[in-house]
Amino acid sequence: MQTPRLLSPRLRVVGVVCAAAAIAACDNDSLISARDECTTLRQSQADIEGRRAEGMARVRLSVVSRLGVEAASPEQLSLNGAELYVGGSCYRVEGSSSVRLADLENDMGTLAADVSVEPGDVTHVLLRVSGPQGGTRTYSADRIALEEAVTLRPGSRTDIYLALNPVGTSSAVETAVVAAGMMPWSATTMVMDPARGGTMKLPGGFEMEMPAGSITEATVFGVDEIRTGDVSSTFVVMPESDLSQPVTLRLPIDRSRVPQGMTMADYGGRVKGAVAESSVQGNVATVTAATGLGHVRMGTSLPYVETTGGLRALMGPRPAEGASSEASLVDNECYRRLVNERATLYNLLAQNVGVRSFQCENVPPYVHIVIVNLSRAGLSAYPRIHFPNVQNADNTLQLREISTHITQVNEFAAINGFTWTGDKGFEWGGTGTAIGTVYMNYERVSPWYTGAEVMVGFGAWNPTYGTPTRFFDRPAGVSLDLSGYTEWMVPGTTSIVKNGACSRVPGGELDRWSTLGIGGGLLVMASSASYTTTTSYELCSVYEGLNVLGGAVRLDGGSASGISWGGVTLNPLTGSDYTAFGNERHIAYAVAALYP
Repeated sequence: MQTPRLLSPRLRVVGVVCAAAAIAACDNDSLISARDECTTLRQSQADIEGRRAEGMARVRLSVVSRLGVEAASPEQLSLNGAELYVGGSCYRVEGSSSVRLADLENDMGTLAADVSVEPGDVTHVLLRVSGPQGGTRTYSADRIALEEAVTLRPGSRTDIYLALNPVGTSSAVETAVVAAGMMPWSATTMVMDPARGGTMKLPGGFEMEMPAGSITEATVFGVDEIRTGDVSSTFVVMPESDLSQPVTLRLPIDRSRVPQGMTMADYGGRVKGAVAESSVQGNVATVTAATGLGHVRMGTSLPYVETTGGLRALMGPRPAEGASSEASLVDNECYRRLVNERATLYNLLAQNVGVRSFQCENVPPYVHIVIVNLSRAGLSAYPRIHFPNVQNADNTLQLREISTHITQVNEFAAINGFTWTGDKGFEWGGTGTAIGTVYMNYERVSPWYTGAEVMVGFGAWNPTYGTPTRFFDRPAGVSLDLSGYTEWMVPGTTSIVKNGACSRVPGGELDRWSTLGIGGGLLVMASSASYTTTTSYELCSVYEGLNVLGGAVRLDGGSASGISWGGVTLNPLTGSDYTAFGNERHIAYAVAALYP
């Protein structure tokens, strides 16, 4: 699926206070006439969540103080909501709250308005302040014109920060826009002023300290926590920014998640996928982001394994260069690691419905690998395959994140399917039509496809014998007998393995990719780790190393690539993809493995 044009991860704005006597000089006529015709909004959080699916845009207005109020001061600020001017419309957001001014002398401030509105460009804002304020200050009630409009996109969230600033040495207070930015839906935010630095603290223990001068312009930063089941969550710091001075981050850790045979000393900081300086004290890890911000976590370079039975354990030592005696087209470190540990992985698969291997996450092709036991000897009941989706009456599929798709079923592993036509996948409520030969529950849900393609078909599940699988390679214009394997069928245009061997040549397109392959009663899912790319040729090493050579296909790639294990997405999006789509892109369907 081709990625659409992406938005800038940072939306920079400059606030200008418009005096009442000169408002015509900075407001356009349509806004002047609309001021007394504001639509009053009273929305609960449930309303805001529900309107996301309708294509509405969420905008949050927060306030910080730059008045220098002493910490012990009892002085209060009363807020009565705000007015937002979006295009030619005015929205009056109702609200009533009282806050100590001293509690706003930080970089997170307080929320003045949170509302869903029609998408468009925010050109003006007005903070509604009422008295008495418990002090001698007087507050401006003027509208603020944004020098650069802030665009609200359907289904997205945008945060705008205002600052209360002193007017000279008088008791007057003016309000100015500091910065605005598109944020993850569930993020906690702060505003960073280059001249003063910034600090953020989350209730769960995450902290971020940004010194003055570490960035060059005022910026809204958002932090979203992604729970991965590892020793630490992944904390997404957006926008991904270059740094001129190091930033310190503190992450809570869970020592009970350290695999058998390993210690916390085997873990270190990771920033944007790269090793970062770190230290651990108690249950807190301190990570230094030296040159840039992005995804932050604690990680390890040691290969280990997880099973659906709950085992987390270090695998054996890495083999020496050239240690494998098997013939291989792609003889890389990933291949050698998998060959070295294949017997152990197979033994684990004889006792579990699924295994996650970490062998190739830190070496090319840099992929997460999940292996499913569909019919290999050893189990009393085998897992099933399902393509979770929501199908509309017109045969289109509801586009959803992979984590949302799999909430329909009791899955333990899933990977994205093939591409689609229709919406691009970044808007809630989008739909698409599957491309290729896609069968779901014996029903074809895609138009007939005339181009060359490869397919993996799944037959009827049996708890004793598992799920039959078959690989199909169909040149253009050739008809195939698919009978017996159309309970579920996923297509692709590019094979990774066919005729019992790798089907690629060195080189090829470099991107994030997802693949799916079968052989020996096993189903293998492999998808690119965050911040990495690979080629189809390199992906052969996964299937050759595992000796799963019944056939493998390349699925959708780029921002659509996603893989899930144990209910969490392993490879959340990064950079501009994250800005456009969030943690995951909305896709047409997933290929999921269910507990029996």
